[in-house]
Amino acid sequence: MNTDYLTMADVNRITRECDNTELFKERWGSDYVDRAMDFWGDVLNAYRNGESVDLTKEEAMFVAVYHYAVGGHLPGEDDPIPFFKWILEMA
Repeated sequence: MNTDYLTMADVNRITRECDNTELFKERWGSDYVDRAMDFWGDVLNAYRNGESVDLTKEEAMFVAVYHYAVGGHLPGEDDPIPFFKWILEMA
């Protein structure tokens, strides 16, 4: 996915059109909330630490969707675009 000129409007559209949350809810069942938060947190920490992650396209899109839903509530996250570029390039 080309993310050179990615905007938050693009992120909004992409995450709505490619929302695969139901797939992970089915996969993780009653553990969904905890596993989603842990998975997203691990990927976000890897990004912050400059580490690479090996994600499937499904997983990368899930992280993008989840980050769009909850990432804006994190303290100190001024510009979310670099993270979305990083994660969407894997999707």
